[in-house]
Amino acid sequence: MGDDPFAVDDADPMRWLVQEMKDLLDVSSVGLYEFIWALRSRYPNLDASESALAAQAALTELLDDSNIAPVWQRWPHEDIGRTHSGPLPAGAWDDIPEDRIYLAVDRR
Repeated sequence: MGDDPFAVDDADPMRWLVQEMKDLLDVSSVGLYEFIWALRSRYPNLDASESALAAQAALTELLDDSNIAPVWQRWPHEDIGRTHSGPLPAGAWDDIPEDRIYLAVDRR
């Protein structure tokens, strides 16, 4: 990682994903499906279960920050005014569904 104080260990998909999502959150909300897309792009050899575990761990760490919350949105990035609490619904990590409503994280 050299002299870069902001470098993240690329060997750890979860650590990399947390930093990647924080960077994206600096400009907009991030759909949970984007966690999986980012992992597939950066780590193409990660299988689906490893991706799901890394995504869940990254989400858990992000939500430890009280300034980040899970929110429901309608594609493309339209806040529909509801936060989400409780367990993730089935399909939360899937691509955007036909009704275009998906779960994202955003800064409060």
